[in-house]
Amino acid sequence: MVDSLIRRQLSQHLRQLVTGRATNDQFDDWYCEHYAHSADRAVQAISGFGYGLFSSDLLWPYRLRGIHAVDKETRRTAARCVLFLRSSLEYEWPESPDSPIGGCLKGLALFLGLPLGIVLTLLSLALIVPKDHSLAMMLGLGGAALMLLAIWLSWFWSPCAAAHREWCRSGDYDAWPFLRRADLDRARGGKVA
Repeated sequence: MVDSLIRRQLSQHLRQLVTGRATNDQFDDWYCEHYAHSADRAVQAISGFGYGLFSSDLLWPYRLRGIHAVDKETRRTAARCVLFLRSSLEYEWPESPDSPIGGCLKGLALFLGLPLGIVLTLLSLALIVPKDHSLAMMLGLGGAALMLLAIWLSWFWSPCAAAHREWCRSGDYDAWPFLRRADLDRARGGKVA
């Protein structure tokens, strides 16, 4: 389903976000109120892309300028998104693979496992001084193992890596949100209905 009105609105809001004319809080509100549950799959996917460009966890609103500015490749992707939103093409990409369990494990590893591993390692170093070597060695090995596991889970392990690779092969990933490069080329030439 193509909802031309909501697509036009999202294209303006996405441009405002990427160029720093809208704050993260403004886009967050637009996303939650209008786009996240749209019947138009393109609106859902592209607004999700925009939502992923900033953090909603900061206490104050900010704009994607200066240190928060997006890189050139992200700007190119945003420009393709605006071009797609102005077309009447259906969004043909399959549903994106999602792994909430994997995301939770990565978050726990990064924000709980890594600090705990560091603390255990530091405790082991403190116990070397009073010559309690067996406890120091257990804590040190446990801390090092926990840190390595946390790093591996956070940066290298992905339960949906294969599903994500398969999703990327569903179309021309460099043309996203267009499924095919030919559709993108036609849209750039103004020939897309």
